[in-house]
Amino acid sequence: MTYQTGNFYEGNWENNKRNGHGIMYWVTSNEKYTGNWVDNLQSGFGTHIWLDQSTSNKLLRNRYVGYWSNGLRHGKGTFYYSNGSKYEGDWLENFK
Repeated sequence: MTYQTGNFYEGNWENNKRNGHGIMYWVTSNEKYTGNWVDNLQSGFGTHIWLDQSTSNKLLRNRYVGYWSNGLRHGKGTFYYSNGSKYEGDWLENFK
């Protein structure tokens, strides 16, 4: 599915919503999510990356690998920061 913004989704659908495994590309903000979806929201395990637009190599800026609920980081997960540091632990509705 390609949206008017240029963002696009590749993956499973159910009841006309993103459900199951899929990949969403936000070209407008240069982000990518690969993982599980429930009713158009990130839910279950997945990886969300923010890419750097300043180079042709699209270097990794920040990355989250872990669990989601209703579109929010929720459960066990690791956030990798562009400066090399990371947070590994529990998340509750996007908060560490």
